[in-house]
This record gives sequence, C-alpha cells and structure tokens, in this order.
Amino acid sequence: MCLFSYEKCTCKSCECISFDCELVFEAIRTLFLGQRDIEMLGGEAGMKRALDSLMPKNKMTTTEVDWELTNHPAAAASTDFSTSPIRYIECNMHLQPGDGITITDLNRKLFFRRHLPQNTLIYAGVDPRKKEFVHPEHKLLGISKPRIYGIIARSNSGDNTCHLFCDLDPSMTAKNVTAFVSSYMISRV
Repeated sequence: MCLFSYEKCTCKSCECISFDCELVFEAIRTLFLGQRDIEMLGGEAGMKRALDSLMPKNKMTTTEVDWELTNHPAAAASTDFSTSPIRYIECNMHLQPGDGITITDLNRKLFFRRHLPQNTLIYAGVDPRKKEFVHPEHKLLGISKPRIYGIIARSNSGDNTCHLFCDLDPSMTAKNVTAFVSSYMISRV
C-alpha cells in the first residue's frame, strides 16, 4: 500500500510511488520548532547543525520551553529565535509539487504564512539521532515516539535555512512527509 493517497492512479498498482499518479494531499498538521541559518551546509549535516543549535538536549518537552519563555522576558519578546532555543507552534503544511511548501501558523503567533518555493528546496530528512520534542497532544493522538524532521531551502541571500518540524499528525509521519518531499519536490540536477 502507498504512503500517499491518490485521486487518479494510472500506474495500476498502488504498491509503488509512481510519477504517473496525481497526488492529493490535505493539510498536514505539524509542530514548527524553528528555523536556523546554516550557511552553505546542506543535507544531514546541515539539519544536525540546526537541530543542535535549537535543541541541545536529546529530549525536550513543552513544559521546559514554556518555562524558559516565562522566566526570561527577553526570550518571550524576541522574534528572531536567538534568545530562546525553541518556539513551537502548531501549523498546517501544504505540499504541492510544482509549487512548493506552504506553512501556515494556525494561531498566528510567529507568522501568518510562509512559502518555500519548490526550486529552493534542497533537502528533506528525519533526524537520525532520534531527538524528541514532546507535546501534550502526542499522547492523546497515540504518537509514542514523535520524530523531528527538517527541510532545507536556499534563501535569497544564497545561504541555506533549515526549517525544523515535529510529528503531530499520526496519519502523516515525518518519514512520509520527507519521503514525499524528497521524491517529488527536490530536483535532482
């Protein structure tokens, strides 16, 4: 069975991912943990660097992050992520081959909407070290081991930026999202 749902399948077999299929993606609910500039790094090394600077521990909870923001007023007022390690927000992610990735902050805490054009995407992957960010909804949704994943895009300045997310939708895991982005949205030149 495929990882993705198909509206029209011309490959006659939904056991493979085929470029002949027209993909249908609903909004994926995810946690946006933050973003980091990673200079010219790309791939797994860039994602590791961004994640280590954002989350030095192997496991963090929302309680720890909320405590940091409450007890350090400068961190709560900052919008550049430099004083607080993580600013988690619930968002919807729309993946649209040919266009790119649109991230919408559901509560408009940090931004309204961000778009990563497809031609700027260079890497998508799951954290191989299995660091965890634990949100109270994970238990309610039946997610026992939430995975962190990153998407690296080239910015206007020419450097790379890693956008980090955490599972929040049990039907679309980090592995599924990154497999889709890697297969259909990152050009292999």
